[in-house]
Amino acid sequence: MDKDEAVDLAREAEGMSGRDIRDLCEIAERRWASRILRGEVKRGTGPSVTEYREALYQRMNSEVLPV
Repeated sequence: MDKDEAVDLAREAEGMSGRDIRDLCEIAERRWASRILRGEVKRGTGPSVTEYREALYQRMNSEVLPV
């Protein structure tokens, strides 16, 4: 991910806690590791910004709203 992509992702994650951001990074990285093990992506590469963005949107959509 380049600097511009990281800045865009940070804007999209605005308002999330450090723990939320850590969790979504771990989700994206686990998914990527799984894809490596299945032979879908090349070993030695890292997740793209798309992987992190998908984890971010999943996290945002799964949050429970206060009652």
